[in-house]
Amino acid sequence: MADGRAHVLLRSVRWVEAGILTLIVGWLVGITGLQIIARNLNWTLNLAWADSLIRVSILWLGLVGAVAAAREYRHIRIDLVARFLPQRPGAAVETVTTLFACLVCGLLGWHGTRFVIDERVFASGSETIPLWILQSVMPVCFFVIALIYLFHAVLFFLKAIGAAATDSEPQDR
Repeated sequence: MADGRAHVLLRSVRWVEAGILTLIVGWLVGITGLQIIARNLNWTLNLAWADSLIRVSILWLGLVGAVAAAREYRHIRIDLVARFLPQRPGAAVETVTTLFACLVCGLLGWHGTRFVIDERVFASGSETIPLWILQSVMPVCFFVIALIYLFHAVLFFLKAIGAAATDSEPQDR
């Protein structure tokens, strides 16, 4: 029963991620296209705010995409050693490297939080939407990625000690 709920939850998370990514890409295509048209036709339409929002949108796109890649264990990695080892020692190496990635993402989340707090404290207040709110995606996504890596590290550890079923291992190993 719990396994069915977990699959429903995971499917829901995938739909939310896909929806967010689709909205961001649609927004980027739409606003960038409008800017190009406005500039080429010499419209007096003022889209000065668009450049800043496009930069933040690309940040969101990259980080939400990184969360999706980490969840599926399809991020960029160098696993030359683990590929040539037998299953259990390879899983042990994957445990260590995944824990290191977890640590790095946790540190990035921590420093991202400090950055957002500084942005909030020292903000000029001239924006309609304060920039620190839009930049808060950094610590949130890095902390989520750290938790995902911790989950994957536990799965690799269980596999390394022989306690994990092959169904529960991260994909692409």
